[in-house]
Amino acid sequence: MKVASFLYAMFAAPVVLASVAVAQDKPGLLADYLPYDGTMIRGSSVRVIHDASYNAELQKLVAKINTLSDDKKREFAEKADPNTALDFNPEYWSSQEDYRKYLDAWNKLQVVATNDVALGLQKTEQPDVWEVFSMTRVSQDRAMPLTISALKYDAKRNVWVSNNGELTAQDIALPDRFCLGAQRGTEWTLKSESALSSIVETVRVTKSTDGRFVYLHYMFTEKLPGSNAMIGQGAYVLRFPVVSAAASLSKPGEK
Repeated sequence: MKVASFLYAMFAAPVVLASVAVAQDKPGLLADYLPYDGTMIRGSSVRVIHDASYNAELQKLVAKINTLSDDKKREFAEKADPNTALDFNPEYWSSQEDYRKYLDAWNKLQVVATNDVALGLQKTEQPDVWEVFSMTRVSQDRAMPLTISALKYDAKRNVWVSNNGELTAQDIALPDRFCLGAQRGTEWTLKSESALSSIVETVRVTKSTDGRFVYLHYMFTEKLPGSNAMIGQGAYVLRFPVVSAAASLSKPGEK
């Protein structure tokens, strides 16, 4: 079989892992999100695109922020999340009408599928420790594992383990105005500082509150200590349909 044909088959039908998990074994809370029975779920990496109207409104907002005091600027920088629409604040918008224009422009965002992804969990030889088996299509005839496959998940301790250390968990709830819609789940984070670098590594697994999608978000940044000079970074968001593969492709304007 040609490589291209194999990849097509992998993404067009459920995939069975080489070692099927024992029925009574479960990967902790990940069992509510990802398959662990020897199959893989199919989805895609996604990104958010804003149109020109939002960019124009954002420029207005930045111009307004620049007129505020240094304390107010720091307050804005600490609270603002570029992935979530801001709430109304009279210090940022002179009227509700101006804020409505900002919100209307935000709501025009589109969620675009990029690369196909197939992913599942498989048990390692270590008790209660699982790993991610993943493949993503990088060209018509080439696929490769995602970086998250280098991590291990300890279901008993509810931590992810990477080469940088352990990522610890906290519950997370993302609001309706989050760019991918309202979600609930768990986020695991590692923050490490040394004389050589400052590292932040994050794994987030959530489900949309409407029950349509499971999301897996991985992020890694490494900076020079005490500065914003980047040594390395990488991030992606994976989306998997809960009901059917067809639901994984969003139409313009849908989340």
